[in-house]
Amino acid sequence: MAYQSDTQKNKQVMLRVDDLLKKKGLSVAEFASLMGVLPSYISNWRRRGMPSERWVRAAEVLGVSIDQLTGRTYSEMPDGSMPVVLSGSIPIIGCAKLGDDGFFADVFADPDYSQGTLPIPSRDPMAYAIRCVGNSMVPRIQPGEFVIAEPSIQAQPGDEVVVEDFEGRRMVKKLLYWKEDSLYLISINEDYKPIILDKSKVKCVHPVLAIVPKKLWKPPIS
Repeated sequence: MAYQSDTQKNKQVMLRVDDLLKKKGLSVAEFASLMGVLPSYISNWRRRGMPSERWVRAAEVLGVSIDQLTGRTYSEMPDGSMPVVLSGSIPIIGCAKLGDDGFFADVFADPDYSQGTLPIPSRDPMAYAIRCVGNSMVPRIQPGEFVIAEPSIQAQPGDEVVVEDFEGRRMVKKLLYWKEDSLYLISINEDYKPIILDKSKVKCVHPVLAIVPKKLWKPPIS
């Protein structure tokens, strides 16, 4: 499958946004106001694509799910059905340091944020969130932000992904491609070298649905 750049994906999302604006009868000025930006931002997004950090808000404004906005497709569940829509409460399974070497990191309990949830809708009943620390994905993922991964979706080249090994360790990277028996990954931070993993060391690769600021974290109900 051909590599799809961030710019291409962002432009495709903006095309879907434009289509939804027409269907809902929203003007550019109205949409900009709901997004909390100037109308000139919308003009820029039409030329360059909507930045991915704006997707969650755009989905909320337009009343659609992230997968509808981004055009993601879901694998069928084992019984042949499609994943059901969740209420929008993604569990946080822990914290992972985006390692000093940009490599696998243990997922450990985060005393400040573990056991909480993120109010993001997903059709994947297995969706989970990890809080990230470290700088191998800066500026795309800032330290302290969360990534939400969806195991029921097939990861595509160009996606940010959560990669897990057979020891339960994970890394967050951008997927380049599979070639023969190797997985090719890169960090966003150019100080880190590309990573090539043998297929035998990779348990799973889950695409990232969204990058979420820590202000959206909801503590567990006691």
